[in-house]
Amino acid sequence: MSHRLWLALLLTASLVGCQSQPSPEVPSAAVPTETLTLVVGTAPGTDDGRIQVYRFDAEAGTLALTTEIGGQRDPSFVATSADGRFVYAVNEAAGLVRAFAYEDGQLTFLNEQPAGGGAPCYLALSPDGQYVVVANYVGGNVALLPIEADGRLAPPTSVIQHEGSGPNAERQEAPHAHYIAPDPDGQYLLAADLGIDQVKVYEALADGPTLREVGVIQAQPGDGPRHLAFGADGRWLYVLNELVGTVTVYRYAPPVGMEAVQTVSLLPEGFAGANKSADLHVHPSGRFLYASNRGDYDSIAAFAVDEATGQLAPLGHTTDGITWPRNFVIDPSGRWLLVANRHADAITVYQLDPTTGALTFTGTSASVPAPTCLRFAPLA
Repeated sequence: MSHRLWLALLLTASLVGCQSQPSPEVPSAAVPTETLTLVVGTAPGTDDGRIQVYRFDAEAGTLALTTEIGGQRDPSFVATSADGRFVYAVNEAAGLVRAFAYEDGQLTFLNEQPAGGGAPCYLALSPDGQYVVVANYVGGNVALLPIEADGRLAPPTSVIQHEGSGPNAERQEAPHAHYIAPDPDGQYLLAADLGIDQVKVYEALADGPTLREVGVIQAQPGDGPRHLAFGADGRWLYVLNELVGTVTVYRYAPPVGMEAVQTVSLLPEGFAGANKSADLHVHPSGRFLYASNRGDYDSIAAFAVDEATGQLAPLGHTTDGITWPRNFVIDPSGRWLLVANRHADAITVYQLDPTTGALTFTGTSASVPAPTCLRFAPLA
């Protein structure tokens, strides 16, 4: 499997599951021909954090809970192996990464290892599937953990500490790594650090099971880069800046020399309220980009993508059914967008017009305690 294909699978069809009865608040239906598996991570801040698995009917746009596992304190982000046999989840409150085997519709706990720093908030797999990489928010660092043949995790073999601070005294008093994942070719790992206004470029496995910094993308002071996404052809990198509510478009030419070509606001003109932008994803066609806002204007912002220049043109905002959208996901067909509304304890479903990019709230929702991560996954 090529590195580019692997990343496409990871970003559009990869991440977690477990054990319980269908929720009465989720439409229950027989599994149709076109059914996807949705894995959900949560962060209620208690020992009742859950990893849930849903069946998503991609014809009707409905959700049915199939299994869940509780007792997972703040499993706020999840990832799966490309073959769907193993699941990995952060334990944000305890600073751990946990491994599970997924078989016959159930998750079995395998082991856990230290994340290498405090409050792990993002993880992904290396292109070869042999390592988990983790971004530790409070620790201000990134770590690499080898995966054993049976899916278990080994202790971190590489922990890279970020240094510095930013002008926002409340949020940038120290480094805060918020994202790490491979680029489309699988040659580099990119790590967004909100605390120091940088996206660091690492060469993966340059000297064995280690990370080596080879470049830096410097954001504007106080921007707070949080999450990243790539255009369909890999030429354009989109960086969501949480602290100022913007997306910056970079010409992607690693490891150095990335050029910023545009910055656009994620908020309506004249907006002056509180906001923490959170997540962004590019439509499978590459024609649209979506980003979420949390605060006084909870919303999903939509943009048209110019395929020649990578630049963005605003299409408007969707607010119906949205409350503190920590994370969202687009299904592989590009016809549905699902939102994790952390403060509403709900996942909401939107029909996506692949021609215009418009979103329409279907009225479908699933009751989930503090959902923070949604991933379509190759779980059987």
